[in-house]
Amino acid sequence: MPVDKNQIKEIEKAVVDGIELTADWNRMFDQRVVFDYDPNGAMDKITDLAGGESMGWCYQCGQCVPVC
Repeated sequence: MPVDKNQIKEIEKAVVDGIELTADWNRMFDQRVVFDYDPNGAMDKITDLAGGESMGWCYQCGQCVPVC
């Protein structure tokens, strides 16, 4: 999803702890909101892929391993 140019916030010259940061390094973005996010639909697409069925078994334990 491309970013709207109006949401990009950067200043011409920024200095942090004596180090000058160019515009690329001080670029910030306004908060973006996703309205069409469907977590269940996304997971269904992943689990329908070959080899992705085990992702449906995840119960959010936070101990992610390659098996999942």
